[in-house]
Amino acid sequence: MRIYIALPLAINATVELTDPQFNHIVRVMRKKEGDELILFNGEGGEYQAEITAINKRSLLIKLIKFNEANRSSRLNIHLIQSFAKFDKMDFVFQKATELGIAKLTPFTSEHSSFKLSAGNKQDKKLSHWQGILESACEQCGLNIVPKLTDFASLKNIQEILDDRPYLILSPTAEKSLGQWLNSESLEQTDFGIIIGPEGGFSDSELSLLSNHPNCHPVSLGNRILRTETAALSVLSSLHSRLGDWA
Repeated sequence: MRIYIALPLAINATVELTDPQFNHIVRVMRKKEGDELILFNGEGGEYQAEITAINKRSLLIKLIKFNEANRSSRLNIHLIQSFAKFDKMDFVFQKATELGIAKLTPFTSEHSSFKLSAGNKQDKKLSHWQGILESACEQCGLNIVPKLTDFASLKNIQEILDDRPYLILSPTAEKSLGQWLNSESLEQTDFGIIIGPEGGFSDSELSLLSNHPNCHPVSLGNRILRTETAALSVLSSLHSRLGDWA
């Protein structure tokens, strides 16, 4: 069982865990004194640990051995995902983490069917998604949690684009993803993906992004994928051609 904890960790140190970790470990997973756990704090590597005491509302865990395991993807991918309603963003962020995403940016676009006002509501969403990323890392074996940035908008999206090719999913693009990959002499491992909302990018958004020197419109064939499917399809394709599965 792997547990993420945002605390400094060191061999022979004893860590005290309270809720929600205490409830999950003791009441849900039924762990007992002497049982082994794996702890990691997102700074790289993980610690083999043992439960040394279980109290009423907390438990003590001793860190025994450090493992330098790095299961991060060889591809460094930045996903800019247009905001979607209900649990679609949770699904995208969870599965993107499992596929080794390095950086995630929620994007409020013109045709988003659901929008959050700036401030407290966005902060709550970011905190919720941070928990999604951490839980996904616990499950999939990652020891470094993907970076989650603040919400972006069309006003500032050009400021957050790194020096890497960004693939924009557009059904009207002249090239498919496969054609673009075949036409480029790719020796790098840094990529970006920009995904539109359920209603698609507006003409002005698509025009602005397409004219950016680092942005490359591509399509995924004749069918239009849902916003929560598109990013995962591109991630899988990049892994197949250039990444972990190549």
